[in-house]
Amino acid sequence: MKYLGLAAIALAMTATASADTFTETCTSASGALGATSFSATLLTCAQFSALPSGYTLLSVTINLEDSFNQGVPTQTNGFDFIYTNVDPDVNLQNGPFPTNSCITVGTGSSSTCEDQVTGTIGGGDYYQLGNVITTNLAAYLGSGNFNVADVAGSIDNSINPNSALQASGSLAATAFATFTYANLSAPEPGSMMLLGSGLVAFALIGRKLVRK
Repeated sequence: MKYLGLAAIALAMTATASADTFTETCTSASGALGATSFSATLLTCAQFSALPSGYTLLSVTINLEDSFNQGVPTQTNGFDFIYTNVDPDVNLQNGPFPTNSCITVGTGSSSTCEDQVTGTIGGGDYYQLGNVITTNLAAYLGSGNFNVADVAGSIDNSINPNSALQASGSLAATAFATFTYANLSAPEPGSMMLLGSGLVAFALIGRKLVRK
């Protein structure tokens, strides 16, 4: 039984090839210096066109970074980043406020997200917009772009009605896309060694059974 367990583990490990990842910085949206809002701006990412021969795209993860800098000193400043027309493949996730907060807004809306960012002079919040995309991956391969969402930034008066930016302060949102891919047909040398170990284990099991 001991040999059988080792063989099963070895074979299971050979079935999984190592994966590579590539993260790109997509487009950004920001307001004019000193402005405490910016209108809805489309965020786009380039499709992944550099997939090596024989490799398969396993997943895509979309991340967003919302931030402000140089708010009013000595007080808490609050801003909202509203996302609409979110990529339909992305399932919005909620998180604890104010860190990693993505609050679904709008009646019956699953494609609108509000990220609330608070802080003092500096500030910023980083959160993952949705789950890893594992379906419809063909939409993320090619030479064009794909849309992530429209984003708009503004003051959140519910956090602090006096929130504002200094003359050189700004609001900004940036999208990132991480592509995970692998060659499932080409195990690494370590995996080949595990496969060999598995075959040896099975040979020992067969030998033991023959003796019985």
